[in-house]
Amino acid sequence: MTRDASIPLLGSFHAGAELARGVQARHSQSDYLRAVWALSEVLPQGRYVLNFCRNRYHFLVGLGACLVAQKISLLPSTRTLAVLRQIEEQYPGTFCLHDGEGLGELCSDADDRDKPTIPLFPYPADLEPGPETTPRMPVISSAQVAAYVFTSGSTGTPQPHAKLWGSLVRSAQAEALALDFGTQTWALVGTVPSQHMYGFESLIMLTLHGGASLWVGHPFYPADITSAIESVAQPRMLVTSPPHLRALLSAQIAFPSIDKLLCATAPLPLDVVRQAEQTFGAPLYEIYGCTETGQIASRRSAQTLQWRLFPQVQIEQREGKSWAHGGHVLQATPLADILETKDREHFMLIGRSSDLINIAGKRSSLAHVNHALLSISGVLDGCMFVPDAAPRSSQEQVPHPDSTRLCAIVVAPQMDAVQILLALRKQLDPAFLPRPIILVQSLPRNPTGKLPHDALLEILHQHLQVERDRVR
Repeated sequence: MTRDASIPLLGSFHAGAELARGVQARHSQSDYLRAVWALSEVLPQGRYVLNFCRNRYHFLVGLGACLVAQKISLLPSTRTLAVLRQIEEQYPGTFCLHDGEGLGELCSDADDRDKPTIPLFPYPADLEPGPETTPRMPVISSAQVAAYVFTSGSTGTPQPHAKLWGSLVRSAQAEALALDFGTQTWALVGTVPSQHMYGFESLIMLTLHGGASLWVGHPFYPADITSAIESVAQPRMLVTSPPHLRALLSAQIAFPSIDKLLCATAPLPLDVVRQAEQTFGAPLYEIYGCTETGQIASRRSAQTLQWRLFPQVQIEQREGKSWAHGGHVLQATPLADILETKDREHFMLIGRSSDLINIAGKRSSLAHVNHALLSISGVLDGCMFVPDAAPRSSQEQVPHPDSTRLCAIVVAPQMDAVQILLALRKQLDPAFLPRPIILVQSLPRNPTGKLPHDALLEILHQHLQVERDRVR
């Protein structure tokens, strides 16, 4: 596949084959193509489209229509007003495609000081399906920019990264091969948003070019996830993230049969992997990647700690960093992680470059201290972070500077800060004991389970303000 080649919107076409389904509707591949052509003809002027459709079928139609109309989809995984104002300033002429399920309400058609002024375009409820004839397959240049996907903001200001259609297609084909999809049609149920790089690749692109069909909903609670899984045919795969998986495992309810589990956004501890495979009776695969490169490797986590690179992707060590290139990664890109290459196809993940911490001359990693926190019986969720770390972009590969302390934000309804501190003393050097420990009802995780640094700082600032007021 050359960079200037043209690639069809769907990897294979069977007119009546199911592309997506929900509680009330089933959509065939022909239905999808007719909807794409119809929507492409009524989209407003403007080069950039903020695709906030929550219904995944609507999102799929919106993406296809934008490709046909040569518009670029903007996909921020963090939907704060600050991020939307950044989009408003940097991408003039943007409009918001939404389906009335809440996300469009973040934008406004009018001059509203509290909201970004991004025109709203509702997904047409009466989208004309067209005549019942075989629709023409859209063909897209592999060099066409399909989307700008934004980093999560967990390490600083979300940054956009252009994704070419050909690169996205090659990535989806590589993932289907790595997951051993074969010639079967896999039904996908996902808990992660379509706008995040992981969800975009493993739900949206796997549907378009991995021969899969998609559950249109966004199940969140364990009972809703169970119901969604029961609603699709086998073989079926649950596409989820560590926080969602932990919630499922703690729900203690009966689950329907699943044929594969897929997880990403943070490596899973081995004990959680084994518990998940035992609970669901299915192999669990993890995906490694980042917004900058997209997915580049996978592993069957219960069998090996080594990651296997996708076809033609290579890791090169230079300038003290790990660089990915080849395959669907079109240019050499530095990674935010420390990797140890084993051979041309395999590597070990050592940790994030920016994860290293140095307090009072002693070194550790955020991954280590957070594992200690989450291993405490009674802690349902929690995070330690460095409050005085300077904001950084997601591409900065430097460790945290010398710091004076760690802060912990913890969900532990039956515990207090003293009990948590005593438990941590058994596992951590005193230099890494957090001050303060803030107890909350829930952490400000974004839809993929990540924690934006600004949101953690806001909780800390509110806590310190309460403490100052108490002293007065």
